[in-house]
Amino acid sequence: MSDQDLGHDVVPDLDLTHLVLETDTFYDFLHALAGQAAHHASASDGCGITLQREHRPLTVVSVGDSASALDEKQYGLDTGPCLQALREGTEIRVDDMLDEKRWGSYPFYAVACGARSSLSLPIAARTHTTGALNLYASAAGAFTHTDLGPLRVLTAQASASAPPTTPSPSCVRPLNSTTANSATCAPT
Repeated sequence: MSDQDLGHDVVPDLDLTHLVLETDTFYDFLHALAGQAAHHASASDGCGITLQREHRPLTVVSVGDSASALDEKQYGLDTGPCLQALREGTEIRVDDMLDEKRWGSYPFYAVACGARSSLSLPIAARTHTTGALNLYASAAGAFTHTDLGPLRVLTAQASASAPPTTPSPSCVRPLNSTTANSATCAPT
């Protein structure tokens, strides 16, 4: 998948200051952040960003084919790697969904959608704004320690850039109004 397919322009450095200054809205900033994350994790097929508002998670931006459906399914099940990263403020890496025993039926759904591995990193953990950056890949073991360094820098900077309270839904333009339980995989 090319950078253009993921909907972002590649910026070679990891400094998000330019994104904050060059984007007009918080949504635009998050979209650029998702694009940068997908670029720095080259095996990624997609990236979603989840924010939690009033204890309810919401995918506010997604790049790639199936990230939105994978995130939204977790909301419907109230479990999964994205939600665990968001709730616990910890990184969650799944090397192979076929071997995964956590999160009920979610790993089976992810495999059916073509996602064998995932990586979720918390954004603004332990503040009023909580979120997670969620990357998905069709290959098992797609996310390595090499990917973690740049992604940790991005999420740390995003945490510092996050507003002091979760923005209202009108500020973040959710992907769709479909309920999480009806999330479906995008064709591959």
